[in-house]
Amino acid sequence: VRAELYEPTSRRPSGAIVLFPIWGGPGLTLERYVAAHLSSRGWTTLILPLPYQHGRQPAGVRSGRMTVSDDLARNERVFRQAATEAGAARRWLRARGYRSDRIAIMGISLGGHVATYVRSVDPAFARFGVMCFAEH
Repeated sequence: VRAELYEPTSRRPSGAIVLFPIWGGPGLTLERYVAAHLSSRGWTTLILPLPYQHGRQPAGVRSGRMTVSDDLARNERVFRQAATEAGAARRWLRARGYRSDRIAIMGISLGGHVATYVRSVDPAFARFGVMCFAEH
């Protein structure tokens, strides 16, 4: 899985965050903004697209279209796959020298729901956070 890594340049990292994106967004603009902000505050941030998002979908299918659907069995597989991939990302960050108690998971919108699920099945993540948005 291709992910994007944002590391602090002006100071030693405080820790690391695995960040899941919104559902069906046109790109990773918001996630890149959040990752850049977090890295400016000393947090390494790894943007990890969900299954069927941002180049992970079949040809001709819009990003995120298959991430959540009326197919509940597929939705369950997507969440389980995301949890497996988040665990692999956590282990990768750990191998890069980040302390286990300083690796967190968070998500934006649907990514927040997935992060909550991941934390419930993988308590090795030290912390988790959710960012939600409402349209007016």
